[in-house]
Amino acid sequence: MDGLPVSGRAVGLVVLAAMSLWMVACGDDNSRTDVGADDEFDVPADVADTDAADGSDSGGGGLDADADVDPLACNDNRVGEPCGACGTFICDEGVVRCEDAGANACGGCAELADEPGSECDPGTDAAGCSWECDGEEGLTCECTGINACDGTTQLVGRPGDACGTCGALECDGMEALVCRGESPLNACGGCGELDQPLGIACGCGGRVVCGATGQTTCFGGDEPNECGGCGPILEGGDLGEPCSECGEWVCDGSDRTVCSNPNDRNDCGGCSPLGAEFGDACGCDGTLVCVDGDPNALRCEDPDVNACGGCGFIRGEEGDECGECGTSFCDGPDTLGCDDPGENACGVCGELDFVPRTACGCGGVWECDLGGPTGLFCTETANACGGCTTLVNAPNTSCGTCGQYRCAPGGESTVCVDPGLNACGGCDPLEAVPGTQCGDSQCGVVACAGTEDTLCRDVGVNACGSCGSLIGAPGNPCGECGIFQCREDGTLFCNSENRNACGGCGGVAGAIGAPCDGGCPGDVVTCAGTQSVCGADSHPCGGCDDELPLPGTACGTAGCGFYACGDVPGTVQCIDLPPNDCGGCLPSTLEEGDDCSVCGNDGEIVCVPDPFVSGDEVPLCDADASDVNQCGGCTPLSGNVAQECGVCGILVCGRDAESLNCFDPCD
Repeated sequence: MDGLPVSGRAVGLVVLAAMSLWMVACGDDNSRTDVGADDEFDVPADVADTDAADGSDSGGGGLDADADVDPLACNDNRVGEPCGACGTFICDEGVVRCEDAGANACGGCAELADEPGSECDPGTDAAGCSWECDGEEGLTCECTGINACDGTTQLVGRPGDACGTCGALECDGMEALVCRGESPLNACGGCGELDQPLGIACGCGGRVVCGATGQTTCFGGDEPNECGGCGPILEGGDLGEPCSECGEWVCDGSDRTVCSNPNDRNDCGGCSPLGAEFGDACGCDGTLVCVDGDPNALRCEDPDVNACGGCGFIRGEEGDECGECGTSFCDGPDTLGCDDPGENACGVCGELDFVPRTACGCGGVWECDLGGPTGLFCTETANACGGCTTLVNAPNTSCGTCGQYRCAPGGESTVCVDPGLNACGGCDPLEAVPGTQCGDSQCGVVACAGTEDTLCRDVGVNACGSCGSLIGAPGNPCGECGIFQCREDGTLFCNSENRNACGGCGGVAGAIGAPCDGGCPGDVVTCAGTQSVCGADSHPCGGCDDELPLPGTACGTAGCGFYACGDVPGTVQCIDLPPNDCGGCLPSTLEEGDDCSVCGNDGEIVCVPDPFVSGDEVPLCDADASDVNQCGGCTPLSGNVAQECGVCGILVCGRDAESLNCFDPCD
């Protein structure tokens, strides 16, 4: 202190003496101090107090010589702060110590209602339920069921899915779902109450009507103006257009606009108010200047501000190490304090996760382990289920057909939870039940795609309105003298007729050479090929026009139609059938080039020869069809299509393409 004047030297000695008394009175090495025990109190000459001789306050914060000192008080800011795992620093007769009961069984500090692993009651008929940690501060009752209702049966749907009329699926126990909460549709055909009554006014001259979603919408009337009003904007400029260097026209109510910022730019070139004047004094000896890159902000440019924001001299920086295990901090604008918790119970710095010598694991205690990651180790650890016995089977390992071992209540053993195979022979839950309807048409059926997934097999609606392929096309010839026709149930049958005297089908009745009616004058029954006609030049449909096409001959734009007698005798009409996508006459809804799959095998729709009509083609899927039966399904059939059955019938494909039915016109 040789550089101090006499008066300054005297003040410095008084301050040192007062600080020594204060440190002795506190008696705590871990207390926060402004100066370290070994620091020299050298005040630089340029900040020395030259006014202390007149008795004024030098800013050193000296002690009041008349103040009472409580020997049992702890002048330490740590009191009340957290410590240890779940503890708090307390003042115990002048000594600061950490009072810590340790963490709970879940690793938190809250008091738990029960022990993790102990049996619990979920309030349902679920079994295998035990308390499990829900984070660190609570418990939850968990059961070993696997479906959404905590049961083991695979459910179709999930709780909350829509069902019935405005209803929702709910758990019916643990093994089933039930549709509850059904209610009538509202006046707009939707679910729930309407947002607003129908017919009331809305918008600018509109009315509330039903919308497309089953709720209401505003229909009709005029569009509101840009400010939400129903009339024109009467005052101000166009919304959003500039009104000054920094402003634009904004809505002020529903029928006028105002300028958002009519003032000029601020001193930093921005458009927002700065909140203070550029160049004003700030800090210790600073000036407000513009922030680089932000034309709407000011900052204080002050080289004399210390690390704590004050104007006085401080030794060190915030964050420096101090004391045994402390870190310096700003304790006011001109003072550095030392936040020093001291060594922990294991004799090193840092917080411990648990309190040494407290219980842990299976009869063990926490012991210090200075080389470990947490500084502690448990002398006896628990098993993977939280119990103390050695587990025969580890949790989450496979068991049974499709199961896994789960921890039993209490944590002392594991049990096998096995839902068994699904309907496709696999272990994963299926999204849909095989055999149920699916797809956009009436012919879609859910089928297995391997053992772990399902697909929708939709064979499409045929020309008779049933599912799957037909053995022929309605209207085409069949049998000896028949024509394929559809039954009411969607199946196809051959409507047979007897042969005529010429060995063909249909024609006029009567023996060859007998007079006949309906022909030309003097005509007799004669043969035109296998057709019996009235007169050599007469026509089976009546009339004497020998150029009129015969019934059954091909016609139409694609040659897929056939002639039949018209409603008026002596005329014919063309029953024209549209060709398929390959130009053939066998009806089909398939389109060439589309993607397809056959029994799970991917392919493409291609044109192949029609097995029934020579020269025609029909669109079919070129995927691997080794698993496809004769009906287009994937299930092996009990016979062959067209195999004889019944009295005079044949086997035909069933509607599901997975079975054969006996078509017997004689039955």
